[in-house]
Amino acid sequence: MQKGLREHWKWFTAEGVLLVLLGAAAIAVPVLASIAVAAFVGWLLFFAGVFSAISTIRSPRAPGYIWHILLSALMAILGLVLALFPVQGSLSLTLVLTAYFIAHGIATIAFAFSIKPDTGRWVLLLFVALVDFVIAAFVIAGWPSTGLWVLGLFVGIELLLTGLSLIFAALGARESGADGSLPEAGAHHPA
Repeated sequence: MQKGLREHWKWFTAEGVLLVLLGAAAIAVPVLASIAVAAFVGWLLFFAGVFSAISTIRSPRAPGYIWHILLSALMAILGLVLALFPVQGSLSLTLVLTAYFIAHGIATIAFAFSIKPDTGRWVLLLFVALVDFVIAAFVIAGWPSTGLWVLGLFVGIELLLTGLSLIFAALGARESGADGSLPEAGAHHPA
């Protein structure tokens, strides 16, 4: 992996820059980004449902044939509705994301208390859970207007951070020594 990153650092850097630009654009216009994400997810579900139905139809003797056809059709229909009505879809996806943050917060608290006897760092997990709850509360408090832009903002932040990570990894690999080892933490190597 390190060798591939070092040999193709320019491509990884270019990909990182592209992701940073896309992330910045999504952050700048989060409503448009939310609508685009909802439409994209909708088309993915639609095509997944269609291909699932086709593969099931080709296997008429498979167990659960009728249920699989019905579920595939439901997935395709829901995907099409989401793709054709992306504003409402972004609201729905934001609700699902908010429910995820709440569920993740609860699960993180349970995990924190389960490891409490083994480590003193369980408190950090409580902090993560608190952040999950604050995000969920923020979305709920501003509903429904937050449902129009939160999804795009989150996607933009994720793209931006992923792009920066790729850029830093690629530039770090470029600066690595000829022996193939990555530079040690704190070591300075001229470009």
